[in-house]
Amino acid sequence: MQTLRHALPPANALVVFEAAARRLSFTQAAAELGVSQAAVSRQIQGLEQHLGIALFHRLHRAVRLTAEGERLRAAVTMGLGHIAETASTLRRATGPAEVTVSTTVAFAAFWLMPRIDRFYAAHPGLDLRLLASDTPVDPRSESIDVAVRYGDGVWPGLSALKLFEEEIFPVCSPAYLAGRPALREASDLLGEALLHQDVVEPSWLSWGAWLKQKGVAAPAKIPGPRVNNYTIVIQAAQAGQGIALGWHRLVAGMIEAGSLVRPIAATLQAKHAYYLVVPTGRNLPKEATAFRDWLVAEAAQSGR
Repeated sequence: MQTLRHALPPANALVVFEAAARRLSFTQAAAELGVSQAAVSRQIQGLEQHLGIALFHRLHRAVRLTAEGERLRAAVTMGLGHIAETASTLRRATGPAEVTVSTTVAFAAFWLMPRIDRFYAAHPGLDLRLLASDTPVDPRSESIDVAVRYGDGVWPGLSALKLFEEEIFPVCSPAYLAGRPALREASDLLGEALLHQDVVEPSWLSWGAWLKQKGVAAPAKIPGPRVNNYTIVIQAAQAGQGIALGWHRLVAGMIEAGSLVRPIAATLQAKHAYYLVVPTGRNLPKEATAFRDWLVAEAAQSGR
């Protein structure tokens, strides 16, 4: 009988394959794993040689799974996911009680962390492991108990519970407005320094999309500095460097504190919302259930 050591492909190659198959990008898989794109390509090629089949169609600036690649992806995702979940359960049984939470950097910094003391006060024996990343992480393939996502609430393999809706409006520092002519309507913003975030997720709204929905004919490329991180965009706005799009749930505390103001009253109700998500069918441990219940209660309180 053939042993697992000889029957299974190299374990590291399977981990690399899972990331590349999930993202359909060797470059994005490399960024997630902290290795070079060439290293990912070598691992995939070695796995294909080991199996004697092609796992990906190499297209121009893209890859697509072959039929055999789809079969392996399903098996690897299920197998590695089960191993990760079992390992997480075993660690909880032998170590301090811990909940792993995934969300974006901005939501973690601006909404979650200012409230987290209340969670620790209610659950003093529970530790929180926060994975903050603007690159979406799949809770099914990572050791993640609970995630907070912004979108339409429909993600394959995930159960979503709406936390709250969102509205979007311009924000800037009081210092930026000092000595400037008063702004009255959305079209007045075209003459101002607008701070942009590079839009990665389709659910995220750009300045161009916001102005268009307010009936303003804006140029295809609106001038202004661009940053790939919303936290830095808001920090720039607080520093008086321009006007940013403010997501109400994220900037409400700064408006209340006076570090940000709304230069005009115009606002836009977002089409998407924030959701608490967990893998469908997964039984949450009691620690994760406690965090979920706390988060839902906090969301309801902030909504009021």
